[in-house]
Amino acid sequence: IQFTVEEEAAGTLPFLNVLVERRRSAFRSRFIESKPTWAGTFSFNSVQPGLPQNYVVASLVQRAKNTCSRPEDEAADLRQVRRELRECGYPKHFIDSTLQRSSRPSESVGSCRARAAIPYVPGVSESLARVLCTYDVYVAHVPACKLRHELVAVKDKIKKEKF
Repeated sequence: IQFTVEEEAAGTLPFLNVLVERRRSAFRSRFIESKPTWAGTFSFNSVQPGLPQNYVVASLVQRAKNTCSRPEDEAADLRQVRRELRECGYPKHFIDSTLQRSSRPSESVGSCRARAAIPYVPGVSESLARVLCTYDVYVAHVPACKLRHELVAVKDKIKKEKF
């Protein structure tokens, strides 16, 4: 882990991706500040279910809403989030619908009677999730292939002579 020290310059200090600005009367913050190593890449075309892509949009929007001190800064940050997501291939309608959903109160997942974790297979998992939803089953998509499955053996192998 490499630690860095940031110096205050012109009354501003970048801190955890938030630009904190000192004024005479109060502090003001914006989340636009990014480290030089930040790539800003959130690929929409990666092979994953739509829900994590919704989470990317919703988390960036929520971060902008939580960190901005003034409505003007929040509007500017939301415009930048929209622009960056559009540059990464996110469709405008997808961003807009996710923004509308993130502004509404969320439905409780706890109201479901059952949960199921199924491996994600593009095209198949979404259909299965829709069918299970009609039976009030919450579906969590998990990666079909993990490095842990290949490297970790939970139990020691039993020698065949012992049987």
